[in-house]
Formats: sequence, structure tokens, C-alpha cells
Amino acid sequence: MVTIKDIAKASGVSASTVSRALADIDLIPVYTRDKIKKIADELGYIPNRAAKNLKTKKSWNIGIISFVEEKLGFSHYLFANILDSFIKGVEAKNYDITLLSRQLLSDDGNLIGHCKGRNLDGVLILCADTDVKQIQNLLKSDIPVVAIDNFDEKIVSTTHCITSDNRAKMFELTEYILSMGHKNITYICGQDIFVTRERIKGFKAALKMSGIEFTSKMLVESRYYNYEDPQKKINQVLDRSNPPTCILLPDDYAAIKAYETLKLRGLEVGKDISIAGFDGLEVAQIMMPKLTTVYQDTERMGKCAAETILQSINHIETSFLEIIPATLIKGQSVCKIF
Repeated sequence: MVTIKDIAKASGVSASTVSRALADIDLIPVYTRDKIKKIADELGYIPNRAAKNLKTKKSWNIGIISFVEEKLGFSHYLFANILDSFIKGVEAKNYDITLLSRQLLSDDGNLIGHCKGRNLDGVLILCADTDVKQIQNLLKSDIPVVAIDNFDEKIVSTTHCITSDNRAKMFELTEYILSMGHKNITYICGQDIFVTRERIKGFKAALKMSGIEFTSKMLVESRYYNYEDPQKKINQVLDRSNPPTCILLPDDYAAIKAYETLKLRGLEVGKDISIAGFDGLEVAQIMMPKLTTVYQDTERMGKCAAETILQSINHIETSFLEIIPATLIKGQSVCKIF
């Protein structure tokens, strides 16, 4: 095992100079730093992470726990992209990643004890359910936490949260659908969480601005990232005596599945009935007709989450709520009616 003393001997400098050079301390001239690093690489030097951890009191390890639908997990396009961007951001600063088991969320689990036992420097939560006792304990702890989506108003002032501009974009999406002549619209939304409530506010605001009275039939609760339940709800609303001309789905996964459901009923999307999603999945953009949806900037969300958790770990003040701009994609799945 090559040591700092070996590098010092080969470089003709002191061990303390080598240590400072490898730590990129400005007191050591750039030329000297580069020379020492080159010799260290040639000798095959591997930093002693354990010793560094003891000195800095950091584990250089960040935990990730997910509430994403179990059938999809980390394979879900939206969250896989967010996670990929997040990991690139923290790995660039030499942090490792630990995936935390969902079993730790059970009533007899010990999420906070597990995080402290591993000496995690921070935790990223995907789709946090803040009603879960173990998550509440984590949020109250001194461990830096960043939540992606599905955070609750109760934690916005205490926990770093990253989300898309859900209210504004649902307003824009609904406004566009109304401009295409649709007045009989049904929004099959996700379960009652912060993101859903924000989108519903945008939906209702657009209706009000257009002079259309909101009725309870316009809103049907379903589940995010689930194929079966939204499709069951589609069939229910189409069985009404006055079915909607346009259906908004909770996400693009449900919208893509809706193409099949509607075809089985003899309906052609973008002609006999209009639909819209939310997420901006790439696969939805090659559907025929192209899906009208809202694109969420997953790369920026992941990058922002990485920057935020690193700042929090290093005790740098940063905003508790980061709203990432999204983009309306006007596809052919919403047709104009007269």
C-alpha cells in the first residue's frame, strides 16, 4: 500500500506538503500540486477513506429511499432520470450512494437509527409520504434531507424540497384544452398529496378564468404510476350519460395505457376523444397521435437536488423550496372541437 510518505520521498517534499497538495489546498502552488498528484497516480496511491472520514467526521455517503410505486421502482422513467442526474452531481464531489430498504419504513423499522449507524451525511427521498412515522423521525433529525415531489406543506419550511411548477403548468395545460373548444373535461388525478393539490388548484383556476363552473364530476381520484386504477376510472367516466370530450390523466404512464383502453371501446384518441398526460416521457412522444403533456425537467431537478443536499451537508444556507420550470407539449391527442 503506497503511503503519503512514499509520495513525499519520490517528490522530494515533506509529507505535510503532499497531504496539502492531494487535498487541493491553495497554499501549495499549482505546479507543485500537479507534480505531486502525477507521482501519486504513477505510484498507484489510493486515499485512505476511513482516515479521511475520521478527520472530517464525514462518511462521504448519501442515502436514497424511494416511495415510487413498487412495480416500477427505480425503473420509472421520470425518477430514474432524476436519480441519474442526482448521482452524477454527488459523485462529482466524491460521494458514494447507499440505497435504503423500504422495510425500514415499517412501524417496527428504525430508519433514523440505520442512517446514523451508517453515518450517512444526507438522505434523498423520492416521493416522500410525510405521514409515515419513520419519515417524520428522519425529517426531525439533524441529518440533511432533500425531498423530490410529494412533500407536504408542513415540511416546506424545514426540509429542502424540489418539485416542478405543478400548479402553473396544470393551469396552462387546462387553458390550452379549453382553447381547443373542450368544456366537458374530467381530470383523473393522483392520490391526495401536495403535488395533486397543486395541480387541482391550477385546473380549477383555468376553469374559473374561462367562466366554466367546476363540478365534483370533473375530478376523479386515482393513483400515480399505476396502470390498472386510472383505466378503471376512464371506463367509469365514459359510462356516464354525458361523458367528457377530454380526459386528463395523472401521468404519462396512465395516458399511454389509455390509448389501449380507448381503442377497446372503439374510440380513436385525438379524433373521437382527447386525452392529456403529465411528465413528458420520451416514449409518449412517439405515440400516434403524439401525446399532449407537460414535460418535467428531470435533469435539472436531479442536479438541483444534488447541489442542495451538498450545500446542506456543508452548512451552506439554501432555499427550502425549489420550483423547477416545466414545459407544455402540445400534441395531437387533444383535438379541436366546435
